[in-house]
Order: sequence, then C-alpha cells, then structure tokens
Amino acid sequence: MAVIGIGLSFSGQAVYVVESEEQITPELLDTAARRYAGLPVTVAVTRRLCLREMLEEETELLDALDAAVDSPFAAVNEYHGLDRERRHERFISYRKWAYGMLELGLYLVFRKSDGQLIGRAGFYSGDFDSAGVMVSYEIIRRERRKGYGRECLKALILYAEKQGITRLCALIDPANTASLALAASCGFEPDGSF
Repeated sequence: MAVIGIGLSFSGQAVYVVESEEQITPELLDTAARRYAGLPVTVAVTRRLCLREMLEEETELLDALDAAVDSPFAAVNEYHGLDRERRHERFISYRKWAYGMLELGLYLVFRKSDGQLIGRAGFYSGDFDSAGVMVSYEIIRRERRKGYGRECLKALILYAEKQGITRLCALIDPANTASLALAASCGFEPDGSF
C-alpha cells in the first residue's frame, strides 16, 4: 500500500491521493506517514496547548474526562461500557472515518508544559443544516478561567479554515455565560436555540 498516490489515474491503495506532486507538502507527508503507521496526528499547537488525535488506549480516559468536564453537553462517550473487543472495533472505525476520511474529529487537549490532559475539543460533522460544522471545546473544571478555552477555540477555527470549512456552529447551554462570552469573542453570534 502506498502512503501517497499521485495522479487522477492512480488505481492502487493509498492513505492519500493527490493530483500532482506540487500538492505534497511536509505537513501532508507527516500526516500520511502517521496515518499509515496508526499514530495520532497533531492538529494544532498553540503557545500552551497541543490538540491531537486520540490513541486507542486513551479511550479509557474518556469516562474520567467526562466527569471532570461536568458539562450538560459533554461529548458523547461512545466507548462507555464497551468490552475491549468492541472498544477496539469502534476506535478503528472512528479513526478511519473521522480522522482519516473527514479529517475532523474530537481531539485530546494537552498542556504543553507538563503533558497533562486538560480537555477535549474538536468537531462533530452531523446534520446541522446551514449552521455549519459543530465545534466543541471542553476544559476540565480545575483548569478553567486560565484562557485555555479561548486558545483551544481559536486553534480549532484556524484548523477548520485550513480544511476549507466556511461556517462553524457551537451548541452552548444558555446558562453558561462564560462559554457564550468566549464564543462571542471569537466571532460566533447567537443563531437560535433548541
């Protein structure tokens, strides 16, 4: 299996296929090699944070992360209660679909200074009509009010732009004034409720 196939007539299997050699960048080479090897891709690095794809063994951290986030709209933990085999199947499917095909998924948020996991952020590609792709950012309670949410959201907006996404939406509890203010400061506007 090739890591990168070149040309519209390429007929083999490859992690990525590009039209011409000019489209092969160092970033694409790194991403393709990581995908081929089953390693996580770092999607954003900020001054203090690193957002990267999950490893299969890290799915076991999601229950504790859900409890530490304590949000009414916390990401749905698709791995909760699954045995090892089902967890493996679900992760392989998610890695291929969200990370590989869409290049939009949920990522773990690590503090760069000590490697501590402090949250989860990313994208949901559901049917949100004209609202766009839904962006999500969740920082654990003890790490809030330090600017990590803003740093994370700004990094996600830049990543979305690089992926050609022109419209994002965020689902925020109306009682969460801090998150509403954060979203507004990053350019989001109220667009209804449900």
